[in-house]
Amino acid sequence: MSDEELFYIFSVKWTRHVVVTWWRPNASGYTQCLDQAGRYTGAETAKHTLDPDSCVALPCDVVDALAVRAVFDFSVGDLVRAAQEAGRKAKEPTR
Repeated sequence: MSDEELFYIFSVKWTRHVVVTWWRPNASGYTQCLDQAGRYTGAETAKHTLDPDSCVALPCDVVDALAVRAVFDFSVGDLVRAAQEAGRKAKEPTR
């Protein structure tokens, strides 16, 4: 593997509120999950017209250092049920 710096491409256009949207690998759509985001070389980012009002290339090491894992509310029930099925103590969320 090369030591060349890698970049995530942050979609300014499709990011909403506090959830960031990233380009998928091979510029094949968008994702809000950093684990599913593409990692692009500097040469690959240069192939794309990166309009700063639409998207920005950010170094992967910088983003990875600042990223936090989030569990969205819509999936909490699924997590609780999975824990219960695994025999762990968990309570259903109340609303």
